[in-house]
Amino acid sequence: MRERLDNTVLRGKCLVEENPVKTALLAISFFTCACACWLGVMEVVLRHPGYGTRVGVAALIALISMATVLVRLTNLGARGERWLWVGAVVLIGIGGLAFVRDARAAHFEGFVLVISVALVGQGWLMLVSGMGRKGPSSPSRSTMQRLAGE
Repeated sequence: MRERLDNTVLRGKCLVEENPVKTALLAISFFTCACACWLGVMEVVLRHPGYGTRVGVAALIALISMATVLVRLTNLGARGERWLWVGAVVLIGIGGLAFVRDARAAHFEGFVLVISVALVGQGWLMLVSGMGRKGPSSPSRSTMQRLAGE
């Protein structure tokens, strides 16, 4: 199963889809995961007051981003994508709050602007890519057989 999934991903079948919204969602998900990891590491290194909460938020962002990639690459069906709608709302909230706080701050941080826009964009793409989806609510037998290499 693992070899089959690795070969599919390496050949690019799952990474470049016919749907440009879903392709953009994969790209922005990888970007926001990388940003969240960077933010988490920097918070641990710098240890400013309240860093524990910010490390938790960074971990949450990374988890939502990787869950998005997992659901898109494994084609878990409409039910799997619907669970991500909660994550989409969380990302939009975190990104929007960060944007507003950065805009009102005495010291503007450009990286916060970039990451907040990416988070809001990812959230909207997550919502848009899953809406109106028709198909199985769970992985079909053919999908499971394809992943298992049968």
